[in-house]
Amino acid sequence: MVETMKALTKVLGFNQLLGIPQKYQNKSRFIQSSHYVVDYDAIFAESGGQLKDYWELPLEIDRNLDDVPSKKRSMYRKRYAMLDDLAKLIEEKLGL
Repeated sequence: MVETMKALTKVLGFNQLLGIPQKYQNKSRFIQSSHYVVDYDAIFAESGGQLKDYWELPLEIDRNLDDVPSKKRSMYRKRYAMLDDLAKLIEEKLGL
């Protein structure tokens, strides 16, 4: 989902994507249950974000496959191709 928001941010011409830190997230009764736990800080950190007042998320992802184990490179190539296709689809559907 974060990668989709990055693609949408770029397509719309913005140069920054911010995430709200976990401690400021609005929590519903359902989300507060022990069965459904989302750690937004972990999600944003895994996406390369830097925590300041808000999470500052990079719009570009590191596509260097040298750091990826060889048995997972095919999966990452497919993932990057899917994200490229998604960005093109967003751009087409929005008519930009």
